Amino acid sequence: MKKIKIFLYPIILFFIAYIYMKAYDKSIFINYINIVFLANLPVFTISVLLYTIQKGLYSPLRYSMKRFAIFFFKEKRNKLMQETDSKNAQEMEEKMKEKYLYSTPSFTYLKYTLLQSIGVFIITFVIAAMY
Repeated sequence: MKKIKIFLYPIILFFIAYIYMKAYDKSIFINYINIVFLANLPVFTISVLLYTIQKGLYSPLRYSMKRFAIFFFKEKRNKLMQETDSKNAQEMEEKMKEKYLYSTPSFTYLKYTLLQSIGVFIITFVIAAMY
């Protein structure tokens, strides 16, 4: 059932474009393709950004910002030591590396959404190239 929900994204996207065209009484096929392309653009951008986050591109930045914060702000350092149950700075440093540097968040349906948005881009590009 979940896979059916995942693959409904392109159908919903084309349906939204169809409703938009009917509401503004523009029935030119090129307008339809342009609407689908522009509606897909934010989904594609967010998917690519989340993909880079999931692959760990921003993990060193996230880790360095945490280190910066605990170096300059004592209350943040104390709060992080309480959260990690650390007794000294060395132990807290190791736990921070595990949490912020070596681990990355995972998004469940990211692969499907990214592949579908790429598919919609390819379809719209091929149809637009034919005109």
